[in-house]
Amino acid sequence: MNYAIGIDIGGTKTALGLIDPSGQVLAKTSLPTDHTVSPHVMVDRMAAAIKQMLAEHQVDESNILGIGIGARAL
Repeated sequence: MNYAIGIDIGGTKTALGLIDPSGQVLAKTSLPTDHTVSPHVMVDRMAAAIKQMLAEHQVDESNILGIGIGARAL
């Protein structure tokens, strides 16, 4: 089965979700949007959170079709 990842980068938190082919959110998590670190650090944190979510739901990375990202304009 194939899945998608949704990411919403907000001013105070970044929400991440695992989406199934029918559009249902199977899992979600969030982490603080930390303005004191570089964007590279935030991307690494998001990647770690996604990998953890996939592991918890026994979804292999090869089953991810894509990632959608929304970001708050400053």
